[in-house]
Amino acid sequence: MIDLLNTRKQNFSCIYKIVSKIKGWCYIGSAKHFGIRRRNHLFQLKRKKHHSIILQNHINKYGIDDLYFEILEIIYYTKEAIVKEQYYIDLFTPEFNVLKIAASCIGQKRTIEARRNMRNAQLGKKQSRE
Repeated sequence: MIDLLNTRKQNFSCIYKIVSKIKGWCYIGSAKHFGIRRRNHLFQLKRKKHHSIILQNHINKYGIDDLYFEILEIIYYTKEAIVKEQYYIDLFTPEFNVLKIAASCIGQKRTIEARRNMRNAQLGKKQSRE
């Protein structure tokens, strides 16, 4: 069996889990290119800029070496990937996922400034017929 996490090229699509060795807590995600996504997670965590504030706070306390990555399923990255990701979110109830719905911002609260910036970014753009 090939150890996918230690292969030189990690250019495959998958559903993955990031796990804390100390607490056993996890984060579930999907990636079109796992190697790139894994590097992005680690880069953001080291710079203290990760989108999951829960995971970021955990790493600030316990360090980056507390984490390890698991591949849950190799997939073809299509619209069905989100359905599979949601299945694993429901199965594992990950503590580090801020949003409990795959590829969705439902439940995420934005500041007034963030909402203003999003509105300003869309001003003047023409909407498509779709």
